[in-house]
Amino acid sequence: MVLIATAGALAIAASVPLGCGDDAAPADPGDAAIEAATPDANVASDAGVDAAVVPRGTRVLGVSVVVGDLDFQKNVRIARDGGATTTNVSFAWDDVERPYDAGAVDAGDDAGDAGDAAARTPTQIFNPLLHVANLVLPDEQVGATLTLDALDVGGSRAPAELATLPLDDAELATRYDRLTDYALDQLPDVKVSALLVASDVDVTLGDDPAKYAAFTTFVTRAAAHVHALRPKLAVGFVVSVDGAVAKKDRLAAAWAAADFVGVTYLPVDGAARVRPAPAVASDLDRLVAAVPAGRPVVVREAGYPTSAACGSDEASQVAFVSAMFGAWDRHADRITAVTFRELVDADPGAAAALAMRAGRTDAPFLAFLQSLGLRSAGRTKPGFDAWIRDARARGF
Repeated sequence: MVLIATAGALAIAASVPLGCGDDAAPADPGDAAIEAATPDANVASDAGVDAAVVPRGTRVLGVSVVVGDLDFQKNVRIARDGGATTTNVSFAWDDVERPYDAGAVDAGDDAGDAGDAAARTPTQIFNPLLHVANLVLPDEQVGATLTLDALDVGGSRAPAELATLPLDDAELATRYDRLTDYALDQLPDVKVSALLVASDVDVTLGDDPAKYAAFTTFVTRAAAHVHALRPKLAVGFVVSVDGAVAKKDRLAAAWAAADFVGVTYLPVDGAARVRPAPAVASDLDRLVAAVPAGRPVVVREAGYPTSAACGSDEASQVAFVSAMFGAWDRHADRITAVTFRELVDADPGAAAALAMRAGRTDAPFLAFLQSLGLRSAGRTKPGFDAWIRDARARGF
């Protein structure tokens, strides 16, 4: 996942290296790992992949990289060279529409327009990291799934003056449309394959039928607006695999308003302990059986921690990666895209911010969030090698 923190965003954006794609990239351990892991594009992984793999076909493979990271462009290149053609560019609504600061208005803006905007609303819509993504991703020939979360695991991400409004409120819908207009306008050169309007919906809405009905109205309005601008851009939202199965009846109307079923698959229990990697096959079987027939499935995040605090290790992540590819092969006709979370382990600050949104401070949960990467700082994990082999075996 690419969670964008707004604090210091201008400084981060200014320091991201934005060299042209033809420039020579600095040597990186990932480059050697890619070569070592792929002696033959047609050889299946040694980590348990069935030799009868399903060729890539029209499926899309991705891996998440952090847009605000100083190594963003290098990491996008590593992901691309490994077979990824997409990544996640994810923002919360209030990361982009933030409290208005008159001092932050660009000096080139028309003063009258800026003053009018301040009078109309206490917020301004701006995040420079969208521009960074637009500079880097096309240069590396990598597309994106764009997330603009109106909801996440912690509840509403709307600006403060909208956060208490019901999801079917017309003003909230209008303001969200402005957000999507801005974000898409900032990504003119990026191949955006899908827009996700909310995450962790099954957690946030609980079991309240009225909340699901209001959310369905929100999705319907958001999709209609986006389709009027970009008819081919798919719109959806994200739930957990377990939530998709357990709450399929509650979610049915919202799925009908969306263009696909979006899921997150991070198989840990409530104590942040991993489920066995071989359970991937049965978990995805249950998912495909539960969701509406014929509806495409997009796995926005698939990941497995390596921390011992979660009952895992690096060998278990290898097993998960291979099991994930194998299960994807079983449902190649339904699961159109899988993006792995994530290329590099999250730093402690980013993990703590995510844990706070989830209302968690326990050490196993923090360890889970900090060890989902296929690589760690300065080192390639065996899971990255497995990801490369499995991707290449299918022609990615």
